[in-house]
Order: sequence, then structure tokens, then C-alpha cells
Amino acid sequence: MWTLWRRFSLRTLKLELSLFFAQFALLIAWVLSFFVLQETLLSLVGLLLLLSSTLISCLLFWKKERMASQLLIPPFLWTFYLMGINMMICILNP
Repeated sequence: MWTLWRRFSLRTLKLELSLFFAQFALLIAWVLSFFVLQETLLSLVGLLLLLSSTLISCLLFWKKERMASQLLIPPFLWTFYLMGINMMICILNP
């Protein structure tokens, strides 16, 4: 987000900024549902929402600046990895 903020004003980045903060909120919701509440199915749904919002952010950032979009690829892959681990925990612990 910083690379976009340097180049564009906040008025032009309303959608990108709100989606970026939504990702942060989804990440906090996943941590709380997985580690505090220990609800693996709920955390899996949260990770699915986080994965889709990261992909949408990546596509929106691509339109403005490609480097900002490329910086979202590692968090996308990490969320995908976490989703696989969470899915296996859901399957193996009914």
C-alpha cells in the first residue's frame, strides 16, 4: 500500500485502501477463530475470504502499479499454504 500511497492521493485509492484494511481485519479474525476459539471450520472460511480479498487486491494494485501487485504474491501464497494446513486439520480432527 505504501508504494501506491507515495504515487497517488488517498482519494483515488479509496477502494484499494478499504480492501487493504479489510484484509487486515480478516487476518485478525482468522487468528482469533483459529487460535483463541479453536474453530477450524470458521477459520477455514475466514482464510477463504482472506485469500479472495488478497487476489482482488493484487488485481486492483496491478492496474495502478505493478510492483505493488507483485509484493502481494508472497502473502497470497502464504495464505494458500495456511488454508491447506487448516483444511487438513479440519479433515483429520472431526
